[in-house]
Amino acid sequence: MWVKSMADLKKNNTKLYVEVAQRIITLINQGVLKENDKIPSIRKMSQELGVSINTVKESYMYLENHYYIQSIPQSGYYVKNLNNKVAPEKEIDIKSLDPKEVSLCKIYSIFHDQTNCASVELGLANMSKKLMPIDKLNRYYQDVLRYDDRDCYDYCLPPGYKGLREQIAIQALSSGLSINPNEIIITSGCIEAVFLALSVICVPGDTIAIESPIFYNFLNLCEQLQLKVIEIPSSLKSGLSLETLEFVLENYDVKTLISIPNFNNPNGSLMSEKQKEKLVRLLEQKQIPLIEDDIFADLYYSGNRPKPCKVYDHSGNVLLCSSFSKTLTPGIRVGWVVPGRYYQKIENYKVLLNIGTPLLPQKVITKFLQEGGMERHLRKIRQVLCDQMHIMRTIILDSFPDGTKVSLPNGGFVLWVELPENIDSLMLYEQLMEKSIIIAPGVLFSMSGKFGNFIRLNAGVYNEEIKKAVIHIGETAKKMGQ
Repeated sequence: MWVKSMADLKKNNTKLYVEVAQRIITLINQGVLKENDKIPSIRKMSQELGVSINTVKESYMYLENHYYIQSIPQSGYYVKNLNNKVAPEKEIDIKSLDPKEVSLCKIYSIFHDQTNCASVELGLANMSKKLMPIDKLNRYYQDVLRYDDRDCYDYCLPPGYKGLREQIAIQALSSGLSINPNEIIITSGCIEAVFLALSVICVPGDTIAIESPIFYNFLNLCEQLQLKVIEIPSSLKSGLSLETLEFVLENYDVKTLISIPNFNNPNGSLMSEKQKEKLVRLLEQKQIPLIEDDIFADLYYSGNRPKPCKVYDHSGNVLLCSSFSKTLTPGIRVGWVVPGRYYQKIENYKVLLNIGTPLLPQKVITKFLQEGGMERHLRKIRQVLCDQMHIMRTIILDSFPDGTKVSLPNGGFVLWVELPENIDSLMLYEQLMEKSIIIAPGVLFSMSGKFGNFIRLNAGVYNEEIKKAVIHIGETAKKMGQ
């Protein structure tokens, strides 16, 4: 029950003690191990797994340091009280589901403040530059310019560089997805992929469904395209509410759904494979396309990479969108879409929009993937991001006002923090700006005024300055709540 067999653990290149710890964390997150449950002794766990006592000791030390378990002298190891500090699910108000127009006056952009005012990067969802493979990418840039310099100054028409599309198809196999490189269109980032999908599916005035909370730039896209939006609530534990979606589809004319099934931004939720398949079948029956953002899925902490919904698509109804922004570097601006039955329309629209994505970064990423750099890179950063997320979560729970709830994601690098209801996250944002600390207030992630007492924090960067900033955020929130 506790973890996989020794043989299974050894298949993973993660340090063995961390892998053992992550399996126990998964059982805690799934509710199999509950608060105050006793876990096996070090000696017993060592015997069950066939690993050394020192390995189990390191694993238990890791769990203690991340506040998952505690040692009680003369008694053993027990699960700590963590689950009651995860934001609870709330009942859905059916009246709130009416389609609404999106207005940018309700969606506060933090890009300008982050770039020009911030000394502490907690507002944008970016990894630390120390985790980006910049030196290797620089070397590949030099190689490409040395040998392919003339080609790189020409247009690269859709669907994009064939070598990169082939490598994306190969990488997709790890997620259970078998796609032909000719089904892929290269884009300038994931946002452009979603924009293209919305543009060919909808016309101004149409109503779409969107997971809520959701990445705020998707709401900006809806505003620019003059679309009406119905927000479908997303649970921290199970992701998009299929029950609510079914109700909406029965009562409203919905043209498409935008969802982030794997490690939602901002709440970190992960849909089960069963729910993903059910979602695909539901939309397929009603001929309503799914626009799927899968940008964080490669950053899982343990086990296997979660499958995208596209795996269950047999009719071309799912438009899979992703990019290298979260796994490599945001500045490289290369993404892709697997548009299914909308392929020709999206290819045509991509030409009209900007002719094509620049060839130079496409060739650089292709070399990186061809030489096996991506898997080595991902193995390294997954563990670092996992550690940073747990450390920051612990600081939040120790420093923020009583009653604060924090998400407990198993991938990505953002934390969704629910503050006491009397704390306005937008006012908190404005006060923290005076100290050059930028956060993402919850109102960014909804166009209907929800999440006013929530904030999203970036755990992709962590150092002593970040630690002090998080503590300061907690102290400021405490003063506001008095």
